[in-house]
Amino acid sequence: KLQVTDVNGCENTNQIAIQSRNLPGILLSPDSLEVCLGNSFTLSINNQNVNSYSWFDGLAGNLLQRTFEATTTGSFIYWVEGINSFGCVSRDTAFITVNALPDIFILAPGGTTVCQGEEITLVGSGQEDDIYEWYVNGLLVNNTSTYTFVADQTTDVSLIVTNVAGCQQTDIITINVLDAPEVDL
Repeated sequence: KLQVTDVNGCENTNQIAIQSRNLPGILLSPDSLEVCLGNSFTLSINNQNVNSYSWFDGLAGNLLQRTFEATTTGSFIYWVEGINSFGCVSRDTAFITVNALPDIFILAPGGTTVCQGEEITLVGSGQEDDIYEWYVNGLLVNNTSTYTFVADQTTDVSLIVTNVAGCQQTDIITINVLDAPEVDL
């Protein structure tokens, strides 16, 4: 309501009705997430009074869920806007951190070919806080950065390294075992 009085003391009143519209209720989940490079993740919308959506990358429509591939390390903001029938817009965001995979490889200082019954040492590269798991024939055989064993037959040895972010990387090495010569006395 607006009331105006001029210099002569004359008054006039005018009023206008203002109608308030609710914003569309939109909630993007999860709010934040950490994933490993190469993994996929899904963002979902929980909504109220939303007619259409517009995602950060320009995709519009009524998609309540989207799956993305983590192709670059770093921190990223994903957002979606909801639009109601009155044209009101509301936005929610999700904060995504994409962590690097551990940078690993297996070293065989003495080579990858040994005679049957010889000892061989394998060394896994990685960071100080990494977790190491050595596997032979699907069985966990060691959990340190170095694995020493006696080679009886040609075999594949796998190393899984997990970094502090929980991301894993695997390397495999084949140890070739030569038959020991036969001795006939």
